[in-house]
Amino acid sequence: MNANDIYLSVDGNVYIVTISNKAYSVNELFYKILCGIKTGMSVDDSIRRVSIDAGVDYDILFNKFSSFWRKTQQVGIKKSYIRYKHIVIKEKPVNKIATTLAFFYSKFVFWILLFTCIITNVVYYIIVYNDIHQGSSSLYTLETGIFVFLCYIFSLVIHEIGHASATASVGRRAKEIGFGFYMIFPVFYTDVTSVWNMGKRERILVNIGGVYFQLLVNAIIIGLILIFPQSEWIKALNSLVISNILVVIISMTPFFRNDGYWILSDYFEIPNLLKRSDNALRHFFYRSISENMNRQIVLILFGVSNNLFRIYVFVRLALNLYNELMKITNLMILTQV
Repeated sequence: MNANDIYLSVDGNVYIVTISNKAYSVNELFYKILCGIKTGMSVDDSIRRVSIDAGVDYDILFNKFSSFWRKTQQVGIKKSYIRYKHIVIKEKPVNKIATTLAFFYSKFVFWILLFTCIITNVVYYIIVYNDIHQGSSSLYTLETGIFVFLCYIFSLVIHEIGHASATASVGRRAKEIGFGFYMIFPVFYTDVTSVWNMGKRERILVNIGGVYFQLLVNAIIIGLILIFPQSEWIKALNSLVISNILVVIISMTPFFRNDGYWILSDYFEIPNLLKRSDNALRHFFYRSISENMNRQIVLILFGVSNNLFRIYVFVRLALNLYNELMKITNLMILTQV
């Protein structure tokens, strides 16, 4: 065990250890063992000292800590919730860009721009939403469609640069920006493991950084629309704005492993929020939950909301599938008449 590869931090009652660029939430005893190892003690001596101080059986503590340590060494084969990852922008260029843009997160600039961008996007969405959905995509030329698609992809990359820039603003480095698949959905991601052992405020700032930058891009596009209202690209720009706003809404939905989920998880300081909320619901009716009262309430409320959301999505998918099947059936009947 190399003590130089271990990084420790405490945020309230949450103990975080980062090993091999992966962060783990540990209990107080494990944290004290790792602190001893960091000071140069052997693993056995550190465990023995902690077991004596805490009045815990040495063998039990040794076996549990050894099991935890073995898991950290298997991190290379552990599956991520994002699969088939490919690096899009490597660490060095990512952090060069992020450092340049970190000033957007200075306290005064951040709050002014965030508030302005939210108001701008909400008002514009309300004004143009009906017009956009009443229009026909068939009015797009091939060039317009390609333009909208490329701009949309660019805005998603900007979203990830927002996370990286927020990471730079708190004095850490993002590892990479990449592309992969979450379930069946293609996604971009930013590796910001380096902030996992920082305070709650810093982690939440990094989590919200992507949405912040995407709203900022939208505000710039809206400004162009207002400056050049007669441009032939207006319809395409309007569609791009609406698409970005919908992506922001999805990103902030806490029932996916996306920005909203991590913000909620960090705010309430509950790692593995999805798994623990499901466990809380399973155990609620027949035995007590091994959580304090405030966390029990949060986990149960999140678990209920998450399952209602799952039911809603399932019902909507089933209804859409039924409608499509009915359309196909009616079409077949008409062709036979």
